[in-house]
Amino acid sequence: MPTRSYQATLEIKLQGTAVQHNRIALDDLLFFGFWLQTGVKRIAQVLQGQAQSAQRGRKGAKIEASCALQIKGIKRGSLRILCDLPLRTQEIQTEIFETFDLGEEAVECLVQGIESLGQDGESFPRGYDRGVLSALKKQGELFNRGINEISFTFKRQQKQRIASSYTPKIYAKVTAQMGQPVEARRTLEGRLLMGDFKETGFRCRIHPAIGPSIGCSFDERDKYAVLSALTHHARLTGEARESAGKIREFKIERIEVLDRDAAFFGPPKDWASLAEQQEVEAIIDFDRVASKLWPEREGVDEFIDSIRAARARDLEEDPA
Repeated sequence: MPTRSYQATLEIKLQGTAVQHNRIALDDLLFFGFWLQTGVKRIAQVLQGQAQSAQRGRKGAKIEASCALQIKGIKRGSLRILCDLPLRTQEIQTEIFETFDLGEEAVECLVQGIESLGQDGESFPRGYDRGVLSALKKQGELFNRGINEISFTFKRQQKQRIASSYTPKIYAKVTAQMGQPVEARRTLEGRLLMGDFKETGFRCRIHPAIGPSIGCSFDERDKYAVLSALTHHARLTGEARESAGKIREFKIERIEVLDRDAAFFGPPKDWASLAEQQEVEAIIDFDRVASKLWPEREGVDEFIDSIRAARARDLEEDPA
């Protein structure tokens, strides 16, 4: 049976004219819930070391299993919603929550991060990146719908209760920061290509498995490491300059080649070796590969007339 050995509750308090008499528009509640959940999952991705939390695709079984918020109650007064994380089976406890509860860490970072955003500072709070800010910015759209404050309170066992308030002032800071380039430490994986070793600057490009290539720069001391990694699948660690949710520039600090034994440009093979490898036999009888799709009694002229008639029918059915 699912069990939880301790209580971990997130309380969300909405204030404003849109929640008078303990009511809220269902559209607003669903909108807020979607972007709140998205923000928590993106923080979990950052905590796991993923480079860009806003990338499309499934978040992984560990994140889906541990970060799915569930509503467990609604309190009177200003609209207050109580949320909890999924109940954990013994199997999940041993296989997924090995050292800490990823879901609880993500929610805690969310609440603490909102408090940090209210202070002056250029660096991201722990667990945050531009994808998390984007989700927080979407939540802030409620401030244009009759909400004037969103308060978060989170309590974990053996830890102090933490609280923060998301206000229009913080929303304005988030919106402003989304439009500015920021620097953050990132790890990228992909194939390293296009090395440029000119005296005016050392540059290359990394091509991830998903998404566009990213321009990289490196110091002269790293030129031999980059040269040996060219055409290979590599893992790069360094400082990324991000703008509008994308990495615009990446300064390489560390390079790790992941496929040292694999040759991207191997020696060419002769035709006989390729044919033997692919078990391809020479064609001796051309009648064996001749197509019999067209009737033998019709010649080239009939064939051309049929093609023209088919094209005319297509134009009549779809004149655009």
